[in-house]
Amino acid sequence: MDSILLGTALIFGAVILVCRTLRRLLKSNRRRRPPRPPSSYRVVGRNKRGRPIYEHRQIAERVLKRKLAPGEVVHHINGIKDDNRVSNLCVMTVRDHEAYHEWQDRLVKKFGRYPKRATRIEKLKAHFAGLILDDAS
Repeated sequence: MDSILLGTALIFGAVILVCRTLRRLLKSNRRRRPPRPPSSYRVVGRNKRGRPIYEHRQIAERVLKRKLAPGEVVHHINGIKDDNRVSNLCVMTVRDHEAYHEWQDRLVKKFGRYPKRATRIEKLKAHFAGLILDDAS
């Protein structure tokens, strides 16, 4: 009888120890944010707040001779994030950018390949209000 009580007490003690350890781990994980994956965009410096200044945004601002508006993004036409040639950059709104990628993803799913460059540029200009920087310079 004593051995049964001793075994039960040991098991109960182990359960309490495991519960305390799990609670401590969960509580400590709530406080920390998961690390962000490194971006593959080229960074040319840091602003006053320590945030990165991306090369493609800097190039777009230089070509347009103005700062980008808060709702504007710079899209890489060929999809290569570090290809910052003026002929490969397009400025558009966040909403148009999302709609463009939805259109492109539908085509990739349907045909198994990305549309040709000429088709992408035509769609960016005509349907998604994209400003090709090569045309703006």
